[in-house]
Amino acid sequence: MAKLNYEAAHKVVDANYNLYWDGWDICSWRRDHKGFFNKQGIFRNGNWGIVECFKMEDDGTWKVPDKYVKYIK
Repeated sequence: MAKLNYEAAHKVVDANYNLYWDGWDICSWRRDHKGFFNKQGIFRNGNWGIVECFKMEDDGTWKVPDKYVKYIK
């Protein structure tokens, strides 16, 4: 997991098409028809999918999986 400050978090969200902001949370959405029946399922952009959100830590940073930050400099 990568620990991101405010500026780095915005860069990561801007660089990854499946990430978006939901208030102060960074959310990852992937299309999946099973989202209709899943507790973490949401309807977005005309499709069902599964969402996983990364909440801001007490120190003002976000912990997100490394796969989202490996190409950000």
